[in-house]
Order: sequence, then structure tokens, then C-alpha cells
Amino acid sequence: MRQVWVLVVVACGGGGATPDAGTFDAADATLDAPVAPTDAARDADEDSAVDRLCGCLRGAEGSYTLTLDTTGALPDVLTELSGLVTSRFDDTIFWAHDDSGGEAALYAIGDDGSLRATLPLPVDNRDWEELARGPCDDTDLDRSCLYVGDVGDNDSVYPSVRVHRVREPDPREPIRDEAVVESMELTFPDGARDTEAFVVDDDGTLVLLTKRPPIGHFRVYTARFVPGTTATSIFHDEIALGPANRASMFTAADFLAESAGSAADFAPSCEVLLGRHYLGAFVTFASDLTRLDEEALHPVPVERERQGEAIGFTADGYRHVGEGSRAPIHRWRCVSR
Repeated sequence: MRQVWVLVVVACGGGGATPDAGTFDAADATLDAPVAPTDAARDADEDSAVDRLCGCLRGAEGSYTLTLDTTGALPDVLTELSGLVTSRFDDTIFWAHDDSGGEAALYAIGDDGSLRATLPLPVDNRDWEELARGPCDDTDLDRSCLYVGDVGDNDSVYPSVRVHRVREPDPREPIRDEAVVESMELTFPDGARDTEAFVVDDDGTLVLLTKRPPIGHFRVYTARFVPGTTATSIFHDEIALGPANRASMFTAADFLAESAGSAADFAPSCEVLLGRHYLGAFVTFASDLTRLDEEALHPVPVERERQGEAIGFTADGYRHVGEGSRAPIHRWRCVSR
């Protein structure tokens, strides 16, 4: 598997409300995480990670900072956004969807919040929680397809989850053709898992990052996307959101309730994994996504949101959007310093 940069986002799907730490089973929680590092240590780690990330995205090594623009607000059609990915046709447009209860459709949104296109999909939206980019077939080097994850399972009761694949239309043009969707069904080898993040590598392999159980960790599974089949994913590892991703102003119970994997993105040209959780975001540089290291989850900045469930790379940084009516669109850009 190729080395990648991935962004993991943590969020709660389906319910809309931030989870209450008291509703979780203590058996799923680990309270012995190390004490958070000092601000100076965290800042140094963040600066180094930002330099490495931005140097790759911008194609020039150097010293960088990330600056925030709030570019617009979501249109009314999206009230519980749970996945986004930048269009390959235009960096100022991203595709997004609502989670459970929303329409079974993908929406192309401009950075200014304008609705640019709507792509209905002829499948159900049981609990859509993730949107990723990947290849349409073994020869597709442009990664021309969008993968929709109907993978949410807040109560861990579904015997299987589904992933759908559709070729991305150009959102700058009217969409006249009906979407042709390929789908597969997935099970987990160790029981149902609430899964709200995945990425797709260049070989068409799904790398799934679970939200829970257990709380405060994410588990890594893989499965090859083969349309029309049912497959059992392969478990690889369980990763704790380590000390760099703990905010000192929150209690241990807050951290456990608020931190879990719920969205991810993959920048193949930089081989980077970028991730988000309610208390922040991180990047990790991994040669093998099945062997991640919690000590190498480097924090990167995000704007606080009501409920952050979606994040995605852009040509010069990344953007993220939370849930709620008219939620603001936050875009972070790499700027030399």
C-alpha cells in the first residue's frame, strides 16, 4: 500500500446532538492517557507538521503557517453535513452530503456557499457518514470516482454496512445523465462498528477508521472495493488519540466523549492522512495506513464548530464544515512565513 497523508475527522452521526460522556459504557473507555503536553511542545509539533504538509501541497519546502478564511455558509439544503471532498474539476467547489434522514444525493457547493449542482443517487441514505475520492477502476490514475459511505451505526446493531461508488460529474456543467452507482456490502470480523471515516487508496482498497467502540480510539480495517459483492473487512490495529490531541481545558470524560474517528481524506500526491475530531484535527505521515502510530498524530488547527463531521484537502490546505443550518465553511491555506 502506498504511503499517504490522511485526515481523520471525528463526529457523531445520525443524532445531531453532541454525545454525553455519561451515556457511554465505561468498559469502552480508557482513562489512562498521558497528560497533555505543554503548549510549547504542542506548538513545536504543530509547526513541524504544518511545514511538512504545506511544503508538499505547495511543492516547495519552507516555513509555513495556516491562515483561516470563512468563505461562506452552507445552503439550506444541507443541515447535517457528514462528508465532503474537493472536486477534481475545480478547487473552489466541494461535494458534500447529509447524514441519516437526508436526501440520497450529493451536492456540489462553492466556497461561497452557493449550490452548484445536485447529483441524486438511486440508493438509500440509512446513515451516510463519509465521502471519499478514489479510482473508478484499476487503470484510473485520476481517481475519478466518489465513494459514499453508508457506514454509520451509532448503536452498533447493523449486521453490515454499504459503500457506493459513482463517477464524479463536472459540477460546473448541468448534470443531465442519471448516476450509475456501484455498491458493495461490508461486515466487520469482530461485530458491528460505528464507522464514520474512510479513505480509498490508489488500488481501490477502502481503509476504514471506526468511531466506536471503544471511545477515544479508532480501529483500522481494510477491504477491497469489489462492486456487487459482500466482504468481511480485515482488522489491523487500534489507535488511541494520544496526548497531542487532548485539550487541557477538557476533562477526561469530555475527551472520551468528544474524540473518535468520523471522517478522513487522502492526498495521494503527498502521501498524507489528515484527520478531525470534535476537539481538533491532526495529520499523520504513514508509509502503511494499517500501521499507524498514536505518537505521530500531529495536531493541526481547526475552527471550533457545533459538530465537526467533515474535512477535506484543497490544493493549498484543507477545508472543514460542521453541522447545522447555514454552517460556516472554513478554509485553511498554507502561507509562507
